[in-house]
Amino acid sequence: MNNLTNKAGQDKIDLQALKESEARFRSIVLWSPDAIIVTDEKGKIEYINPAAEKFFNRKMESFIGQDFGLPLVDGERAEIDIFRPGKEAGVGDMQVVEAEWLGNKGHLITIRDITERKQAEEELKKKLADLEIFYKAAMDREDRILELKKKVEELEKTTDHRPKTET
Repeated sequence: MNNLTNKAGQDKIDLQALKESEARFRSIVLWSPDAIIVTDEKGKIEYINPAAEKFFNRKMESFIGQDFGLPLVDGERAEIDIFRPGKEAGVGDMQVVEAEWLGNKGHLITIRDITERKQAEEELKKKLADLEIFYKAAMDREDRILELKKKVEELEKTTDHRPKTET
């Protein structure tokens, strides 16, 4: 009887630990700002988290059973264009790893929205190009000024510019 009581007590502790672990996992997946997508081995979508719904501007139900549509190579990282119905297109940093989902092989895909970062990079490139144009114009102007100074000096040498003194 004592062994049964101990076993039941241990089972209760194990069940509680499992529930806590599941709650932590669920919290991470639900609150992650990154899109999390799980596909089967062939690339059919089986799960997406709320961030993925927001990221793609579509409900989970419209994804389930659909082909992911991009090559899924374990360990691969890629920048992808994101098309969102009713919103501007975006850019995502996608990473793929092989995973097990409900006892079957599949893929775990995470996508971080880097749209704002890419826009900022483009803006910086434009400003740098403008700055290079300005710098070149300033240097050309400086070169012309130096050239004019030389010509003035040469001209001064060839003409007598000494002030006349009375004797």
